[in-house]
Amino acid sequence: MKADIEPLTAAAARAHLTELAALLEDAVDSGASIGFLSPLAPSEATDYYKLLDPG
Repeated sequence: MKADIEPLTAAAARAHLTELAALLEDAVDSGASIGFLSPLAPSEATDYYKLLDPG
């Protein structure tokens, strides 16, 4: 199976904010060492992505 990797645009990130936050929360709560401590609250994950949005 071939997977296409595309850059995440700001518009796409805004459109998928809930899903991105859930992915971050799951990664951190599963033990990923990416700069957050578990348990990661959903609001913390959402706030992180909002900080990255230049618009």
